Amino acid sequence: MKANEKFFRITVNGKGIYEAVEQDCLKDDPRREGKPDGSWLKKVGQDFPGAVSYWTQKGLERYKESGLFDWHKSVINGAVTIEEVDKKPKDVLYEDEYQVITAP
Repeated sequence: MKANEKFFRITVNGKGIYEAVEQDCLKDDPRREGKPDGSWLKKVGQDFPGAVSYWTQKGLERYKESGLFDWHKSVINGAVTIEEVDKKPKDVLYEDEYQVITAP
């Protein structure tokens, strides 16, 4: 881990933002037609049901720059909370340059 590395947990009403989007904007929702490209992020969260996801600093920046964060905020019902974590989360199940997924 790099010195001063930070991680970010993004939630909506206590749920991860991706879970909130899946709940509030179903797969057949017409709003998905305008969804920004998120192919740069490996979709591994579904491999770990109940897992908790964190963004790395680089991941959070890319998430915002891609327009995906703003789109997510536009389709959810609730306020977004970004929690900054100064220590690497424990019980890591998967990690890459953009995300860290931990056991629940």
